[in-house]
Amino acid sequence: MRIKATSALVFAASLSFMAHAAPTEVAGPGYTPVDQDHAMLELLDGKASAASVSDTLYDAVMGARDVAWTERHKMLQVPSTLQRHALGKSGKALVTIGEPSPAVKAVIAQSR
Repeated sequence: MRIKATSALVFAASLSFMAHAAPTEVAGPGYTPVDQDHAMLELLDGKASAASVSDTLYDAVMGARDVAWTERHKMLQVPSTLQRHALGKSGKALVTIGEPSPAVKAVIAQSR
């Protein structure tokens, strides 16, 4: 499984970090506003199965929208099937489009 995430997520999920995995399962690190915005863009562009976030779903989408417009000069299209999956009680979460993949489900299950 190829995962691109923060060390906290890696330890929580007992997974190894691969810096140049393509396509990734989880885009991140996502625990700072700038990283989170780019992780959400990777998810919405189809480059990742999930994005790690620490904000609400609304704030994560709005941050990604701002980055898409300022850096890429494009309007962001957001599917109505976005889901936020909490990772324990830490306030961190993974966002997926629809149901998470089996690999992402494993990360979510191991964090609880």
